[in-house]
Amino acid sequence: GLNLGCKSTSGSTAQPATEGAPQEAAMFRDALARAEKGDALAQCQVGQYYAAGQGCEKNPAAAVIWYRKAAEQGNAAAQTRLGICYDEGNGIDYSATEALNWLRKAAAQGDAEAKACLARVIFSDPSLYPGFPEALRCLKEAPEQGNADAQGGLLCLAWFNALQEGKPIGSEWQDLRASAEKGNRKAEVCLGFAYLDGHGVAEDEAESLRWFLRAAQQQEVLAESFVASAYLDGVGTNRNARQAVKWARQAAEHGDAQAQNMLAHCYQSGDGVKRNYAEAIQWARKAAAHGSEKARLGLGLAYRDGKRVERDYAQAYHWLDLAALQGNTNAIAARDDLFRRMTPEQRACAGAVARTRLAKYDSAFAQSAGSCVMSSYAIAANHFTGLPVTAFFEGYCHHFGIAYTNALDAEVKYSRHFDGEFR
Repeated sequence: GLNLGCKSTSGSTAQPATEGAPQEAAMFRDALARAEKGDALAQCQVGQYYAAGQGCEKNPAAAVIWYRKAAEQGNAAAQTRLGICYDEGNGIDYSATEALNWLRKAAAQGDAEAKACLARVIFSDPSLYPGFPEALRCLKEAPEQGNADAQGGLLCLAWFNALQEGKPIGSEWQDLRASAEKGNRKAEVCLGFAYLDGHGVAEDEAESLRWFLRAAQQQEVLAESFVASAYLDGVGTNRNARQAVKWARQAAEHGDAQAQNMLAHCYQSGDGVKRNYAEAIQWARKAAAHGSEKARLGLGLAYRDGKRVERDYAQAYHWLDLAALQGNTNAIAARDDLFRRMTPEQRACAGAVARTRLAKYDSAFAQSAGSCVMSSYAIAANHFTGLPVTAFFEGYCHHFGIAYTNALDAEVKYSRHFDGEFR
């Protein structure tokens, strides 16, 4: 069973880590005793102790258990932490649906951190475009409550809008740079991108890395990922695979799919770390669960060919189908070829069924009023945004809090939801 760091989850006797400071261990035991009696604040504190390994053995899964207990009692801080755990896949499997669900609950109670996190989650996922007004509202409200990340985010947005409108460098850039120089990590990341791509300033890879490093040292996940990439590719610095692995691991553990992919590659090739195929597959699966098209295709091919994993056509079809539904042409070809090789039993096991597809979009249709109407919206949106049709089905499900397993499932479930509302 799960080791919670105590003899019994229903008892009051804890087993704190021997290396923990005596004072921290005592605080943990006190919080645990109150938490086991149902105190929501104490339950959230126990979750934080387990997450940080303060006064007890570090145990992310145990942290999630205690966050959930407090969150279900309405504790906003615990709801925020639980949402972040789901978003990062830390202590529990990644789930965008659950992350949004808990962050929205906390944001509705006025939690500034939840509002900032909710805005970040929505802005970082193209499939969540329908939720952009909600994200913008949260981003504007959180700074008023003193949230520094949201303040930096708003400055980034103001500067980006000025660039889009073709304005010369002015107060927006000055405000952004001033915030970065004071240590605002979101503003530092924004400057990193500006110098990396030459947006409004002269392109300067070394200066870009300097700002990314400043933000990464404050545990800004996106910055950690770009620092890792810079060291791996030698952008703005000499190539250093060991440093790349160090920063990739930090970002990967915080749920960044690009870093998880990078770490999988390093473990597979032995670049900057001892080769370990089991670790490579583990990180590739995490990246794939976060929606990485590259990771999904790679996993599908690995399971199809039995490369360093046991050959498994059901797993292969699952990952290739997910990548195909994102519009990856290599995945589409590989999936359809695999389908022809599979026995009826293997197809049934994989949930693979022959289905009519709209060739241009590779989108599945459950022929219902909801499906047809929403598909037409999605196809029109695809024309104007270039996003895959399936991204909008997932976005609809995110918006209405409908759980789903993949893009096809999202289309089917949302069509049912729409039909119910329509009637």
